[in-house]
Amino acid sequence: MIAKEEEKLKSEIQGTSEQIKEANDYVAEMQRRKNLLLKEKTTVEENCLELENEINKNRMELNNCQGSRIALENELKHLSSVYQKMKSENSKLLDELYEFTRVDEKVRKMISREDRAREIKESAEKEMKVAAALIKEPY
Repeated sequence: MIAKEEEKLKSEIQGTSEQIKEANDYVAEMQRRKNLLLKEKTTVEENCLELENEINKNRMELNNCQGSRIALENELKHLSSVYQKMKSENSKLLDELYEFTRVDEKVRKMISREDRAREIKESAEKEMKVAAALIKEPY
């Protein structure tokens, strides 16, 4: 009977030992999985930090672009205003040039008339001198 009990106890001890070994194997496997998951978690956290840094860089770049856009829009407004003023001034200058051209044409006509009148006067004077000379000469 003692031998049977011994055998039974040995069997129970061996069973328990196998259960402990299986439990230890299970714990080791779970520890290995835990370590893998912790590594993956660390990698994911690092990736998240990199992504957050990239997002922040992109935000800063977007803010810079928006600032540049606003500056360019203001510059465009300024240049448009300058263009409108220059266009208006150009129109005034063209009107003035047209007026000067009209005055120039009138002056040219007056000079031409004066030149023609001078030529007629000179021609008349010559004819008067010829006529006077003819009057003085006997036939």
